[in-house]
Amino acid sequence: MPRFLLTPRWLAFYTAVVAAVVACLLLGWWQLGSYRERLGPTASVTRSAPVPLAEVVEPGRRLEPAAVGRDVTVSGTYDADRQLLVPGRRLDDRAGYLVLTPLRTDDGAAVPVRRGWVPAPDDPALAVPAGRVTVTGVLQPPETDRGVGVDVGARLPAGQVPLVALSELAIAWPYPPTRIVDGYIALTAQDPPAEEAPVAAPAEDVTDAGISGWRSLSYAGQWWLFAVAALAFWASAVRNAATTARSATNDANGTVPASSTSAVRVPGQRSL
Repeated sequence: MPRFLLTPRWLAFYTAVVAAVVACLLLGWWQLGSYRERLGPTASVTRSAPVPLAEVVEPGRRLEPAAVGRDVTVSGTYDADRQLLVPGRRLDDRAGYLVLTPLRTDDGAAVPVRRGWVPAPDDPALAVPAGRVTVTGVLQPPETDRGVGVDVGARLPAGQVPLVALSELAIAWPYPPTRIVDGYIALTAQDPPAEEAPVAAPAEDVTDAGISGWRSLSYAGQWWLFAVAALAFWASAVRNAATTARSATNDANGTVPASSTSAVRVPGQRSL
């Protein structure tokens, strides 16, 4: 190995390349783990007995993909004054509103509960049950702006939000964001049952988990390609530096590369 490749400047360069390669490999493994998490457990979720909500998600924590679609149960009291409507949602080809009511638990958490669907904002079924209730439903991920029924940036009447997402609920509700549960529960049963309730709306067919999973897999491949590119850059830099050093040495010694001897004329010799 040429001696100059062991100088401090080159050693620092090696260290930077190794750090970049290790970082790319670790980020690739992290994205691969995200892919497995999203497509593995999420795809294999089966309907089973409801589990306490606190076992799968905590306030202020991101809802893990593996928890999406789980049947959960939680007890508390509805905060009727903070009930929200989500406009532009259709059920059986009819336009209407989703009904989203926060359920306050004993520890002060706010659980978004999608109680159902109503055709109008003054429907009598919007009445919120008083007293303590136990809610059972399917845990759903926070919504994105894709496929919602209204313009997310549009100005809506008071008491309405364009989608069910923590970014919207943290503004509409007075609770600290760290006390709001990520995602929401699509209600399937309530004890005691309400005398009059919104029309039951089925849990959404969550396909974003699969899309995000494949996206994570592609990101993993990209990070590993970056690692290969860093190694290729290192090899190219070393090769170019070695070639430059060799040329400089030849020039200093007066050595002419073999490929150029045919172009050199010896003094006193006639050109042929």
